[in-house]
Amino acid sequence: MIKKFGLLAFFLSSSLTPPVLAQSADTGGMSDAEVAEISALIDSSTDAFSALTTMRAQVTEGDVSGGATTLERALIADPENAAIRTQYVALLCLLDDRQAADYELGKLAGAAIADSDWADLENACGVTQRPMAMTGGQ
Repeated sequence: MIKKFGLLAFFLSSSLTPPVLAQSADTGGMSDAEVAEISALIDSSTDAFSALTTMRAQVTEGDVSGGATTLERALIADPENAAIRTQYVALLCLLDDRQAADYELGKLAGAAIADSDWADLENACGVTQRPMAMTGGQ
């Protein structure tokens, strides 16, 4: 009888103990170099200047989708940045996602947009009605 309880106690205690989980992150089979490259891209999206610089390099290399992703991360950190959002709209047009571009363009209402950024947007999207910038009195 004691053996049965001892065996039962052993079984219950071993079956209720959670397995030890690995402490390393799953990188999905990526190499250390690939992980480092992605980490660097994420880090470069934390401020507007770095994000725009990284985006321009990606687009120059033909990676328009990667450039848009860089600006998406930057917009998460700084959703009110008109320069980032204007460039993001331009990339959405280049990616032929006019519906998303129009949606993002609506978020620029009231924002002061630099003429150079607007020129980039119109080069990508065609002639577009520029949102009115808010003035100090509004």
